[in-house]
Amino acid sequence: MKIKFERVISILSVIIILAFKANAATGVHNLPIERQLQQQIKFPEALKETAENAIVCVAFTVDAHGKVEVINTNASHPSAKNAVVEQLQLITLESNDLEAGKVYYVKFNFKLIN
Repeated sequence: MKIKFERVISILSVIIILAFKANAATGVHNLPIERQLQQQIKFPEALKETAENAIVCVAFTVDAHGKVEVINTNASHPSAKNAVVEQLQLITLESNDLEAGKVYYVKFNFKLIN
């Protein structure tokens, strides 16, 4: 049973669902950024241990070097929020579509699949 559970967790870390709000003025959807976040943000350990689901909404900006600065969060689980914020602060996003200082919105939907 433990092997099956760990396999499910590893699959879940790959299928974190991310949804960017499109820029209202231009309808831009930053798929390259979405893919980078999907690869770099992992399923929170606290949720693995308790077999819980969580939603974490984050507003962030990036600087000229692609470093993320979280400006606002809302989450259904405090441990998930903390894990996502910690991971975001460690990554650097690389994209020609990034605008320094622009606010980006992302929704992380962490779900365990039985």
